[in-house]
Amino acid sequence: MNEWAEGTLTKYGHKIERFFTFENQFGVSPLVPTKLIHPPITPAIPIIWTQLRASLEPGKSKGSTLTYGTTRSLRSAAAFYYSWDMQQCFPGQVAKLQKRHFFSPYVPPPEELVSTVQAGGMARRMGDHPQASWALQFVHIKFVNDQLEQACQLAPTESARREIANAGTVNVLSWLAATRGGETFSLRRDWMHVTKPEDGPSLGLPPGIGAIEGRLSAETKSSPNKVAEITIAYECASGLEPGKWLERVLAFPDTHGNGMLFSSDDKAEWDSRYFCHNCLWPLLEAQRLMGEPTLKAFNTAEGQRIKDKLWSMHSYRRGLTAFVLRKRPQNLRKASKDELRAHCRWQYKITDMVECYASDMDLGARVDFTLRCC
Repeated sequence: MNEWAEGTLTKYGHKIERFFTFENQFGVSPLVPTKLIHPPITPAIPIIWTQLRASLEPGKSKGSTLTYGTTRSLRSAAAFYYSWDMQQCFPGQVAKLQKRHFFSPYVPPPEELVSTVQAGGMARRMGDHPQASWALQFVHIKFVNDQLEQACQLAPTESARREIANAGTVNVLSWLAATRGGETFSLRRDWMHVTKPEDGPSLGLPPGIGAIEGRLSAETKSSPNKVAEITIAYECASGLEPGKWLERVLAFPDTHGNGMLFSSDDKAEWDSRYFCHNCLWPLLEAQRLMGEPTLKAFNTAEGQRIKDKLWSMHSYRRGLTAFVLRKRPQNLRKASKDELRAHCRWQYKITDMVECYASDMDLGARVDFTLRCC
């Protein structure tokens, strides 16, 4: 008749007897049933009868009856009917939350059931799977890094050197820290701290292992009272040197007085558009013209250009996710999914961010992720 197990009824039956004993002893009723004016009247009861009646009908196999799944669909059909009924009779008072309908004295129009149903139908008609920004690979990150390193050594002016230092730092930080574009370009100078490899033991790290520590803006998170951390190795086994790049940027004065990490003479506050237009897209196009196999899918036709396919800084995050989950020639080991989740601050299947690393990951474990996996 119901899903309660016999053991559950036995267990709580004895507990309920204690309440009755208390009532008999002290005249106080701990359990007070609601008084009924008449027996319960609800459409749910004939719906249940209909399901029970259907369960007695012959099934496909000889001697069988309809399966539970088939009879369960009657309940879903009834739910569909009553969702339509509530939508018509109680506008502004019914919402759909996690596939269930809730009645409220007031529901904002965009959250009304009629809006939810319309949005679902529109998504089905138009599709809700947008084309993601093309994922970068390590070969692209390394090429951009090497070209900027060479350009930094040959820069004719300090202004040019600063521009290149910014670009080099954005490239490696976006890859290793897996930050979103808004997170990367909102970084401030005083949020970042560099520990050189020779000073690693001061943080409890092995000699010769340095680290970059930083924090992200709380405004970029789902909860403004939580602040996420950046923790990456000073130098990675793959040859990337984020510590060196960041030290170059911090060596320049805060010319504009805005405290932004990525700021130069030409632009007081960098953004993703400025970085991609002046650095990433031109260098990847040069790599394509040099015959890089992974870029052969691109050409100069509109819609097939690198900038048409690689339109978001999310390309760095997508690329790192795929890179670290396998052992490759450039890394010493593959990462576990728990390490990736903790480092990149996202949860699988849901989109809200976690503000800190897993409790069992100390500084050494955090640094090891980028040291050996990236």
